[in-house]
Amino acid sequence: MKLKSTLLLAILVTFASSFRANAQSISFTDAGTSTNVSGYNSDYDVAILDTLMSTYSGTKQVTWSIVKVSGPSQWSFTNCDPASCYSAQSPYNYLSNSTTNTPWAITPNASGVFTFHVVLHSIAGNGTYKLTAWVDGDSVNTAVSRMLNITVTQAIGINKVATPEVKLYPIPANDVLNVDLNNFNNAKRIEIYNLIGSKMGSYPVDGDSNNNIPVNNLNSGMYFVKVMDARNGILTTKTFQKR
Repeated sequence: MKLKSTLLLAILVTFASSFRANAQSISFTDAGTSTNVSGYNSDYDVAILDTLMSTYSGTKQVTWSIVKVSGPSQWSFTNCDPASCYSAQSPYNYLSNSTTNTPWAITPNASGVFTFHVVLHSIAGNGTYKLTAWVDGDSVNTAVSRMLNITVTQAIGINKVATPEVKLYPIPANDVLNVDLNNFNNAKRIEIYNLIGSKMGSYPVDGDSNNNIPVNNLNSGMYFVKVMDARNGILTTKTFQKR
């Protein structure tokens, strides 16, 4: 009788271990529970990329949130999933896609990349943010988290005084973004990019210092403006927020 009980227990343990190993889930693909970026990237932006993997046999909608744990109060931040980009609002403590009109549906046995950006506003320092993702409707059983750690030792560019300053307004923009080129006489084209590098529009400079760029077709979030010369060189890059 004791032998049978031991054998039954072994079968149950094996079955439970097999069930856990084959359980469907979402998870971050790299080892560990945190990612880090250090040093100086630019005077406006530092980025962290993390990949989420699904082992579900069916398509699942992914909901996520980012909570600021610590960091300079001036740092604003954005996060892009494969479906859309989002920008935190002042005081820049929290961000989520929970109320989005463009949810991220991750397909069976597929992965997707989160692109987290901190806009430094010329402030150096340390920041920590917690990224949590879960299958929509089941945050208790499916939630997985990452700590996003940022150390910026220098947040001010070098030799910027001699460069004409392009001005963007209004910020945030709604329907039209005004781009004041401010004596960039060799500017030939203005391009708009989202935070994952996709070109959203290209507009010839009309000869005037001030150019009106339509942005009403863009989703809410943070974008790059690149001012280009005739040889496709980048004269300057700026960021703006679309309401």
